[in-house]
Amino acid sequence: MAGALGPRAAALAPALRQALSGTDDGTMPALDTDTALAEALWRVTGDADAAVAVLDSVFARAEQNPWSRWSVVRATRATALLGPAGRPLVARLEGALDDPAQAAAAVLALAAVGEPASLDRTALAEAALRSAESDADPEGACDAWKHSAPTH
Repeated sequence: MAGALGPRAAALAPALRQALSGTDDGTMPALDTDTALAEALWRVTGDADAAVAVLDSVFARAEQNPWSRWSVVRATRATALLGPAGRPLVARLEGALDDPAQAAAAVLALAAVGEPASLDRTALAEAALRSAESDADPEGACDAWKHSAPTH
């Protein structure tokens, strides 16, 4: 809710930072909470460095939890909101392309944060197609395909 208030909730920024779970908790509730807090911090403070650091921590902790695939999807969607400020997370997003459940969100995030000239749109479209074929996230895969399809 603080994120929806945007900069009007600036007084809540210290409480949002304090609520972060830290780097040791890799449970899905902690990952999802930290993702929501990163998004709120971004919307409230506009501090991309803080949001990127939190999301990077979420991605790193998710690697240790085999059940965290949907937490990665949520973190990937939050990364997309950062636009170009999320570029430090490109490698994390690329790592999500191989999982059909995560691929659609990763494609959309890469299209939002990546340097347009460096995007391999063919590879992104293929990842979106694999996601659609696996029926993991059909609606997301269609959106991802629209944003990634090569233009030639």
